[in-house]
Amino acid sequence: MMNIQSGNNVLLAFFFLIHCSANEIKSSEKLYELRIAPKQKAVLILFPCFSCNIQNSKKEAKFLRDIENEGVTTLLLNYNMKLYLSESEKKEYSKELNLIFDDNKIAKENIFIGGFSSGGNLALLLSNHLIKTKNSL
Repeated sequence: MMNIQSGNNVLLAFFFLIHCSANEIKSSEKLYELRIAPKQKAVLILFPCFSCNIQNSKKEAKFLRDIENEGVTTLLLNYNMKLYLSESEKKEYSKELNLIFDDNKIAKENIFIGGFSSGGNLALLLSNHLIKTKNSL
């Protein structure tokens, strides 16, 4: 049974996490890593877990090794430290993803968006936004 003091600590920790995730995290790391498949059949976009980065994603997802040889272009994102996305963040991320696709001449078909842990939540939120706004992705 939880006493009031420990319950307050849990609540405080939860609000701290929400507050931290709402603030933009500044990082000197690159925002994404793109590996274009020579004969692209599909595109896989992955968000990392809450405290992870691209390197963590590559370590966790062993299936990514040489996946471009199977025709899958991968876009690993460093958008982390978030549990949810505001409407303005959804618009910003949509715009950034479209720029990445356009700048690198990536076909906008057979796109799969996923993520690890909280990154899966971000993938779902962004995917819903892309569908709702009839985005080309």
